[in-house]
Amino acid sequence: MRHGALSLRYQQTRETTIGEGSSLQLKRLGAEVNYTPTRAMEFMVSPTRATSGGTLSRDVVYLIDIQSRFRATRRWSILAFGRFGQQQRTLPTSDEINYRTVSVKTVVTLGNLEREREDAETETR
Repeated sequence: MRHGALSLRYQQTRETTIGEGSSLQLKRLGAEVNYTPTRAMEFMVSPTRATSGGTLSRDVVYLIDIQSRFRATRRWSILAFGRFGQQQRTLPTSDEINYRTVSVKTVVTLGNLEREREDAETETR
């Protein structure tokens, strides 16, 4: 894409956990969308769905990560990151427990995070 990128990922694993009588199967499906309208701005959205199941419980987790970067000057950037999530746990007793999480973080950085060339054609070595 001209000003962005899109990626999809799928992962399936089987793990052994302490306390479970058998192995735990994990499945994860996620995507990431990056959009850079200008050199000074960048946005990223990443939704994910993960499921895990064993003999004692079954969990379904939904997450969405949102990130933005604004370059204020050549040496200053402002990063903002947010995560919203929900987890549903189902127990063998037919009980269901729901957890909801929200976290937001803002970071101001100073220094050369990355060096961007103004014009790659005219750069000399």
